[in-house]
Amino acid sequence: MARDRSSKRNDPVEAADPAEELRAVREILFGAQVRELEALRKETDERLGAAIAQLGEKLTETIDELRQQFQKDLFELTERLGVETADRSRQGRELEQALQDARADLSRQLQDAARELREELRRKHETALRRLGEESAALSEAKADRSAVAELLSKMASELRDGSGVSEDS
Repeated sequence: MARDRSSKRNDPVEAADPAEELRAVREILFGAQVRELEALRKETDERLGAAIAQLGEKLTETIDELRQQFQKDLFELTERLGVETADRSRQGRELEQALQDARADLSRQLQDAARELREELRRKHETALRRLGEESAALSEAKADRSAVAELLSKMASELRDGSGVSEDS
């Protein structure tokens, strides 16, 4: 037995640690496959890294293009807004001027109409005063005629009372 123990110590396979032995067996059985898989994994990692880098560059380019397009569109819209604002401002001033002109014209027309009405009223007033004067004169003349008739009648009555008859001087 002692010999068995000493032979075990001299045998390199038996003297190794069981974990080492398991690694050695794994290396023999799966070593080539593990190295191939490791190489494939590294290659895949490299391709994936390159694809990610390429995608990042493409994404950066796309973002830059979108930013440039956005800035261009924003600039164009700002210019159009400026033009529209200027047009609206000009139209507002023109409308305000037209409104002031219309007010002035309406005021002038009202003043002309008022002047014409005052003139018409003055003419009618003068016509009414003239007619009133004529009627007053006609009434005064008629009154004077009545006075003359009354005087004549009065003389006739007194002559009739006196019985003298109508005198020839009247």
